[in-house]
Amino acid sequence: MSDQPASLAPSALLDTAPKERVYNIPQACDAIRAAGRSPAGCFFEWLKLRLGKNSLAPGDYLGMKLWDRALYPEARLETFIGKDQKALQTWNKANFIPELQALASSKLAADGILSAHGLPVVPVLGFHAAQILPGNGRTTTPEQLESFLLHDLVYPAFGKPLWGIQSLGSVSLESRDAAAGTVTLQGGRTVKAADLAREIHAAYMFEGYVFQPRLKPHPDVRAVCGDRVASVRVVTIMSAKHGPCVFRTCWKIPGGASTADNFWRGGNILAGIDMESRTVKRALTGAGAKLRAVETHPDTGARLIGLKVPLWQEICTAALFGAAALSGFGLLGWDVAATEDGPVILDVNERPDLTMNQMADGQGAIDETFGEFLAERAAARKAWKKSTRDALRRNMKIVYEFSRPKE
Repeated sequence: MSDQPASLAPSALLDTAPKERVYNIPQACDAIRAAGRSPAGCFFEWLKLRLGKNSLAPGDYLGMKLWDRALYPEARLETFIGKDQKALQTWNKANFIPELQALASSKLAADGILSAHGLPVVPVLGFHAAQILPGNGRTTTPEQLESFLLHDLVYPAFGKPLWGIQSLGSVSLESRDAAAGTVTLQGGRTVKAADLAREIHAAYMFEGYVFQPRLKPHPDVRAVCGDRVASVRVVTIMSAKHGPCVFRTCWKIPGGASTADNFWRGGNILAGIDMESRTVKRALTGAGAKLRAVETHPDTGARLIGLKVPLWQEICTAALFGAAALSGFGLLGWDVAATEDGPVILDVNERPDLTMNQMADGQGAIDETFGEFLAERAAARKAWKKSTRDALRRNMKIVYEFSRPKE
């Protein structure tokens, strides 16, 4: 038996796999009956949506709990979109230039462009990858990373994969004890720096891993969910007439044991925002049959409904200026946090999950505005393909003329 303290025992330190949400059909049927509806009637309701233009998958119907009339009293269900093939088609229509994809997917690339435009992003304190030149703040081996964690990294800090999504693989670091060779995670758990370094290296040595300062939430956010960052998801669309516009918004609020605000994590809250009053109009927590509305935060007791979102105008402005900086994209999802120092852009997603906004608003995303946007992008895609073909023909003609034997 090992004599190592239990708090330092080796175990998985990084959360690298999302929790699978199994939609229990008997449980869903019980919840449907309890709501006064018929499971058979809901099946045929879903089947109609499946055969409709948005081809809604069963997991999306159950996951968003679209059968619950109390959650969606005035919703047109045919306007809802899920996460499967139809969502992929929508992303491809909106963002059709393949050369641009890496600009939003890579945190370093996106932050470089945004910071060059004067937008507030989270600075990089360190970067770990197997194939980079070592230097100040850059590490390539587990041993170098361990030394960086114990001597050079500024705490508190936050680490995440360079190409990560959904906060998977992230770690929130509170402090270090260089003499003991340990680091303390947010929440109080103490682990060996060598174990954390080896795990990061094994999982992300080729993908890359970045360390950033842990942000201090705005006082109004701290009053709601404690010392945790709660970001606003702002979905922007690029209008041919008006430029970048805010399409949908929602507020992701951590709850329970979660340190990250991603809604798929248990205990977190998703809040819909009235964009005119800038206040929370409804809040949800849970998933599937357990998805439910809440009015107060379960940890702090803070009332959510009617709560004014801090730095709302500044958050939207940051997203709009960011969309202008990445103007080649038609559709982007921005995670912007209200901090003590103002709004900060945490992340940009070229494939934003519209199901969050749909649940938060209680309305489907494929409305008249979004339909007009997709029609504009289809026309822009057609023009882009034509200009690309014309440029290729011109280049081929130039090469032919240059290489043709002279008489």
